[in-house]
Amino acid sequence: MKNARIVFPGVVLVFIVSQICLAQSPNIPKSTGLALEVAYPDKPPQYVPVPAGGTSLHPSRLPGSRLPKTDIALICNLTPAGIKTELVAGTGALSEHRAMQLAVYLLQANQRITVHAAANVGLVPFQITVVRVRPFAQEIPSIENRTKSIEMVRVEPLDTTFPSYKLFLRNVSSKNAVAISIGILRLNRTRLLGTGDYGRQGQPLIKSGAVLEFVTTNWWPGTETQSNGQMTAEGFVPEDLSNMSIRSVVFDDGSWEGDPGQCAERKAVSTGSKIQLARILRILHDEANFIENYGLGDLDRLRTIVTALQEEVDPNLVVEMMNRLTLPTIINVKPEDRMAELIKAGLWDPKNLLLRDIESVRRAHSNSAAIPVFRDWFITTLRRYEDWEISIHKFLNDLRLDSLDGR
Repeated sequence: MKNARIVFPGVVLVFIVSQICLAQSPNIPKSTGLALEVAYPDKPPQYVPVPAGGTSLHPSRLPGSRLPKTDIALICNLTPAGIKTELVAGTGALSEHRAMQLAVYLLQANQRITVHAAANVGLVPFQITVVRVRPFAQEIPSIENRTKSIEMVRVEPLDTTFPSYKLFLRNVSSKNAVAISIGILRLNRTRLLGTGDYGRQGQPLIKSGAVLEFVTTNWWPGTETQSNGQMTAEGFVPEDLSNMSIRSVVFDDGSWEGDPGQCAERKAVSTGSKIQLARILRILHDEANFIENYGLGDLDRLRTIVTALQEEVDPNLVVEMMNRLTLPTIINVKPEDRMAELIKAGLWDPKNLLLRDIESVRRAHSNSAAIPVFRDWFITTLRRYEDWEISIHKFLNDLRLDSLDGR
């Protein structure tokens, strides 16, 4: 998901794209009519569509285990040979470069396997079964709009394994929108569906007068106490969460409309990004000393240095932000934990993007000895991150959340 960011309470492996998402992507996988049932011995089952970019699982810890707290994410794709299912384990680190592959399976229809490898990371083994999804008809969702400047142009149901829609949104304001929040209604409670990022690297999310296409996968991955649908004789029926709301929008001049709580969350994420951007720019400015002969070896050195950047949140910063901002209430989540999670997501974002950029240029020119290629890439990257830092400083300085300040 290159142009959007989502942050969810309790999700540690945020490098894996959550299945409740707000995306800006033309590559929408077609329905396969298949899902994976993840059955736990002590919790309700969880259902994952095929394909899925990644869903956080929730097996219990083994009694008496002294291993670090580990999270597991599931990624699956339909191939000619079967459903390739990958399980990725992480010990709480946000960076995908610190995750490890736990197991890979090639599953067939109605096949059931037990993931014994879960015990290797201190978790109770669980079962995965291929099940069929009962065909469903998607109706145009009801959408509440809490903003004046974001206009819903139209909605299109998509042919996907679980319910999803494409939303066409127009910014009718004279200002550029830099963040937008959309929610879904479930059990009479609004649940965050997605938050469009502060553009990408400081760019507007929706320019004045422009129309943006968002793809919403309107299903949730379940919890430790609730399944995300039900099995019937005709197959699995996913819960269709089609009642949505445009909750808030933030503009590049610091003004906003709608729910102020979502704006406070955006400020927390941006604060983390500002900290990490300053660290990255110090590294890039040091690397500029080698610019005339920048090559693959320098790129590898840069990757090592960037990978080592800290993503831990300063507890004092959490206290400071808690004194200044009021976050939306989330059941069973402590406000201070939510604040730390948001800041940490901001710390992760610039680092992750730079690592992806480095890997991309390495793949594209792995056999190249042409130093100008890497030199030009470095110069462009340095300028882009300098512009991003300027944009995010301006955004944080201009964002007007006085009504939320605790001062």
